[in-house]
Amino acid sequence: MTIAHIAVGASILYFLGFGIGMIVRPALIKNFDLEWSAPTGKTEVRCYYGALSVGLSVFMGYLMYRHMTLPALTGMCIFATSVFVMRVIGTAIDKSWASSYTKLAIPTEALFVLALGGARILA
Repeated sequence: MTIAHIAVGASILYFLGFGIGMIVRPALIKNFDLEWSAPTGKTEVRCYYGALSVGLSVFMGYLMYRHMTLPALTGMCIFATSVFVMRVIGTAIDKSWASSYTKLAIPTEALFVLALGGARILA
């Protein structure tokens, strides 16, 4: 097992768990200082936080199964970096620095990007 396998495997477990949690219990989104104003919002949480995370996990698992772990890791790096960059830009635009969730999300996502990037460099 290589560092790429470990990094992609850990990412799969994270996104799969997160996605299933959001599908089964969309009210968990309130832990992120987010709320919906109509039932449609609850469906969006299930779709974009839930199903998209599960789909990403399944696709990364498929790539690993096909012995394409390095492309899976590269894709995960691109995905995680995109989320992190937009989190920082969005936080600046929306002036949401004071949110307790933002104070946790930014350093956590930065570490995730650094860990994946490090694994990609070492792979």
